[in-house]
Amino acid sequence: MRDEGGSTSLATADPPIEPWFDREEGHMRPRLYRLFELHQRIDEALRRELKLRWPDPFRVSTLKKKKLRVKDRIFRLTPQLQSA
Repeated sequence: MRDEGGSTSLATADPPIEPWFDREEGHMRPRLYRLFELHQRIDEALRRELKLRWPDPFRVSTLKKKKLRVKDRIFRLTPQLQSA
């Protein structure tokens, strides 16, 4: 909606649609939800490993790579985040 000055009014514009939220269903898309959960579980495992007195460097490296792969999949499934 435009006001007299020709600028767009932000108060009446629809809020942006989050790419991970399904408005019709009223909840987060199941696939993205599972990916967010997986990312969180990997992050927790990585933090636990790094708290050890002698963390296994191979396990740390593997967890970091898995976490990055999941993050990339989340990013690919959310096109609006790519343009930001």
